[in-house]
Amino acid sequence: MSPKRAVSLAVLAGVSALTLLAIHFAPNTLDLAEPVLPRDQPAPGPVPGTPHRRVLFVLIDGLRADVAKTLPGLQSLAQRGAQAELWHPVPTISFAQDVVLFTGVRPLLSGIRDNRAIRRVTLDSLPSEVQAQGRNAVAIKVDPVVKPDESCKSVMTKLFEGMSCVAVPEGDRLEEIHNATLWNADFLFSYRQPVDHAGHLSGASSPAYRQAATEVDTALAPLFDAYTGPDRAIVVVSDHGHIDTGGHGGSEESVAHTWMLLAGTGIRKGAHLESAGAEDVAPTVAALLGVPSPAQAEGRALTELLDLDDATRATLARTDEQRQHAVAALATERLATLQAKQRLPTALRAAVVLLLLMLIGWAITDRSVAARGVLAGAAALSLTAGACALRPDLLSLSHDMTPVLFPALCASVTALPLFFLGWRSKDRGSFALGAFIGASPAAAATFIWLGTFAPRLVCEPPWTTVAPFVAYASFVPIAIIATALALRRKEQ
Repeated sequence: MSPKRAVSLAVLAGVSALTLLAIHFAPNTLDLAEPVLPRDQPAPGPVPGTPHRRVLFVLIDGLRADVAKTLPGLQSLAQRGAQAELWHPVPTISFAQDVVLFTGVRPLLSGIRDNRAIRRVTLDSLPSEVQAQGRNAVAIKVDPVVKPDESCKSVMTKLFEGMSCVAVPEGDRLEEIHNATLWNADFLFSYRQPVDHAGHLSGASSPAYRQAATEVDTALAPLFDAYTGPDRAIVVVSDHGHIDTGGHGGSEESVAHTWMLLAGTGIRKGAHLESAGAEDVAPTVAALLGVPSPAQAEGRALTELLDLDDATRATLARTDEQRQHAVAALATERLATLQAKQRLPTALRAAVVLLLLMLIGWAITDRSVAARGVLAGAAALSLTAGACALRPDLLSLSHDMTPVLFPALCASVTALPLFFLGWRSKDRGSFALGAFIGASPAAAATFIWLGTFAPRLVCEPPWTTVAPFVAYASFVPIAIIATALALRRKEQ
């Protein structure tokens, strides 16, 4: 085997294998190792001056806004209080959104973007602010069997400092438990998962999803009726919705649009806010609790929904504006610093791509044949891009593996003519190398800009989260076919 042939085979096979590994590991690179914002900056704000209240904070995982508006229990609560239409930043994945709701920090700056690892959030949060004021935050954990001698741990106690946990037997209603720790908690958190589970299994347009939503609504109604008093308020939210076929993570309206209901003391009855951000939830709940907003919160207290005097309303707005300005300035500075640190790895990745192109150029023996291969590879990539452009809805994290499978299928189909053209070529190796070059721009650009195995700093706009999936999956079938062509010489 000639040195040039050996190099061409090594390059084609090696890059194909690495790209396959990239597709496998790319979903694991959404999280950052640490938040963009530091825990100790900016300094926590002042106590807002609103009365101390106890707040029941209910999170219904995966409940769409349009379905929530059909549930009698939730609508009864809305009629007694206020409501807001919420929009969630990408990725619309549960842990990422839990952090948004509890800290007011978007995934871009929190660094928490998927569900693959439960780790302590180092940002300031509602539970930590409650604890700092000498009060308590408690999460209810529903267990089939409660063992009093076992320590209670929930996802929220693992994610957020200052949150304790109380186990509740499955099927019990809170008003029937008479648990003083729960009933007297300053910040009481209740999580309901069945709706999200049904969405993943059956889709949001299925009867099973509607049934799960109805059952959760029915179970919560007596809890809402019982949680009353002169110092109590209720807040109900969802962390994301679901597409009709089931799934979330993208920016579709059915996924990114949810809602918030508020009722009880301190709520302006009948108020309805048409649009707010999920990052506004934490400052709003903090105002109800009478504690400072989480220090890094990007949102504001939705004072339109709160029963406040003019002086308190103005103070909250001024405090929020000062914090938002400080957070925005700090975020800009920190992002610039992190981007500067990425310049050297980006340059090194660009150098690797350039070296590979130089090796491929050296290994080509028939440049006219290689030129035809470049055109064929570029045509295959263009047809794949065209097919993806016709169905951009499939290139979303909401579709689980579809952002990988759909472009890979399209590329496999468009690469078949390339295989036959290359088979008839007088120099299959040169044609294969040319096709490899022609099909590589999207994958090479993604590799240089976003990286492969390292965490990606950017997650906005939404397409950046799926760009590696699509680019690498579009490239692999063409690269594999090019490798297969290069393995066989054309017989003389």
